[in-house]
Amino acid sequence: MFGNACRLLMFNVLFAVLVWLTTYFPGLDLLAAAAFLYVLFIWSRRMAGDDMSPSGVMATAFLAQLPGLVFSGIALYSWWRYGPLTSYFDFALQMWHTPFLPLLSLLPPIRIQGFPLYFLLGYILSPLYIMLMGLFARTYLQGSGNRVKIHRLS
Repeated sequence: MFGNACRLLMFNVLFAVLVWLTTYFPGLDLLAAAAFLYVLFIWSRRMAGDDMSPSGVMATAFLAQLPGLVFSGIALYSWWRYGPLTSYFDFALQMWHTPFLPLLSLLPPIRIQGFPLYFLLGYILSPLYIMLMGLFARTYLQGSGNRVKIHRLS
């Protein structure tokens, strides 16, 4: 579980760099974000196929998202204690969620108390990521023929 969490953490960091580089080409960043979600879907199902329960997949995702959860907690504490946008953790949180940012740009331009919706969603993206991986793992049904069977001709 710890090995998978470290790989997921590195995957998030590397995909953040990839999405950042693709933002210079219109539409390619959306494709990269969709690829990020697809790889998470396949990865979650593979972990579930390796006899890991959906709660185990969520625990692995929790370990992988610890930086995002810590950034969220500190940014929310700073917001509550000193007011909005008073720490660098808001920026760090947005950098951590770079793979999701192109998808958030598709949201309507809604503002809540003067803040854009995509900015506020950054605070809950880590828990959503964890739940999403759990839902993806639940799509793998044991014994449902999800594995490719190769029969030998003899």
